[in-house]
Amino acid sequence: MTDLNKLRSEFEGIPEIKTHLDHGNVFWSDKNQTYASEFQCLHAVACYVNGAWFGWQEKAKAQAVPEDYCLVPKVPTEKMFQAYERYSVAPMSTLSKTGYKAMIEASESGAEG
Repeated sequence: MTDLNKLRSEFEGIPEIKTHLDHGNVFWSDKNQTYASEFQCLHAVACYVNGAWFGWQEKAKAQAVPEDYCLVPKVPTEKMFQAYERYSVAPMSTLSKTGYKAMIEASESGAEG
């Protein structure tokens, strides 16, 4: 299953969307890659579902993390401190904690380099 299919499956599980799909009023059109209806009187419902689908996809894009990035907490966890102590040649210090904080602040400001 592709990411888009997974995303669409999650979208179709939303109760407000599922209701329209379960009644057969609106369906996914592979040909047009949109939701459609065979009934002219339900065109507005299909437009509603397509609008919601567009918003759902935009939300997913906004939450996506680029492949060469990873999410980290703003404040290091205990597990992160333990990993640092286990693999570092220098002991944990205020400098280490300050450096981590500076990196987080730089990323939040959009600094790149």
